[in-house]
Amino acid sequence: MDSAHQPGRSNDELNEGVTTLPPRGRTVTDELFTETSDAGANRTYSLLNVGFRDLGDPGRPRRLDVHAVLFDMDGTLVESAAAMDRHTRMWAERHSLDPEAVIRVSHGRRDIDVIRELAPYADPHAELAWFDHLSCTDADGVHAAPGAPGLLGTLPPRRWGVVTSATRSVARSRMAAAGLPLPDVLVCAEDVADGKPSPEGYLAAAGRVGAPPSRCLVIEDAEAGLAAARAAGMPALAVAGPPGPVHGHRIAGLDALSVTAD
Repeated sequence: MDSAHQPGRSNDELNEGVTTLPPRGRTVTDELFTETSDAGANRTYSLLNVGFRDLGDPGRPRRLDVHAVLFDMDGTLVESAAAMDRHTRMWAERHSLDPEAVIRVSHGRRDIDVIRELAPYADPHAELAWFDHLSCTDADGVHAAPGAPGLLGTLPPRRWGVVTSATRSVARSRMAAAGLPLPDVLVCAEDVADGKPSPEGYLAAAGRVGAPPSRCLVIEDAEAGLAAARAAGMPALAVAGPPGPVHGHRIAGLDALSVTAD
């Protein structure tokens, strides 16, 4: 059974933590959480207050209090659509497949999963190596998404992470090409048995930041990633996604967010 379709909390339940500004009313206990480091020492942090406007109801400013923010990479932190589409077309032509159909199927998913689905006759690891080499050597058109550098600059280390369908080598290459820092928490394609829309990657990242899934905010652009967040029991914000995202609130972009720590 696809993990994205397993029973979980409803969207209404997941959005219970989203409030309208300015009412606050939290206690000190609500505002703090404790993370246990690898060395075993406990550290206490305040919550992150994420302010945003839902494009479906832009008149109401909203706030979501979370322990950590987990980002998708491609299409969310990094504008890489031109390069990814170019590489996908090259791979599709390599296998006499319809390039546009392959692009539609591949959005937000791991290359290895797309390869196995659309070219089952091929050596998936050899094909993935071909993809990775191309992705790491051709970064033309790759740049940071508007608002990404400033937003990441407001987040303390280990309070944010990246969960990507890209391999680690590609993730490092694209983040570098975009001029963005690598997070302490980076979950890549080879770190999980099942890629998005499975919640495995996001749940792994929650464990690494030491926060409960319900207090991790996912920021995504693809339906597969939003479905993964829903299956993980995490609130989500959809950036530049479809008008009616499969999960969460839709926002105009990263530059429309404000983040402060209590």
